[in-house]
Amino acid sequence: MIKRDGVFEKISWDEVYDYIANKLTNYKEEFGADVIAGISSSSYTNEEYYLMQKFIRAVVGTNNIDGCARSIAFANSPRHAKNFWNRSGYQFYL
Repeated sequence: MIKRDGVFEKISWDEVYDYIANKLTNYKEEFGADVIAGISSSSYTNEEYYLMQKFIRAVVGTNNIDGCARSIAFANSPRHAKNFWNRSGYQFYL
């Protein structure tokens, strides 16, 4: 589902992939590849982690890859939470 004009609509998987690709491309062109990062889940298999890091490095063009355990611990620290979740006015969605 996607929210258009304040209303959620069902969309096809092709539309989802096009939306994601367009958003990533726009962010990369406007701000550079280093504003995009991949954060893995502890439930990933080795194969899933390999695919994620390969996509981030080869397609996105950045080495910003991390595991969830350190990211969650860092984000939950009161001292660092604000900087992690809202750096320079950009909102991070994981």
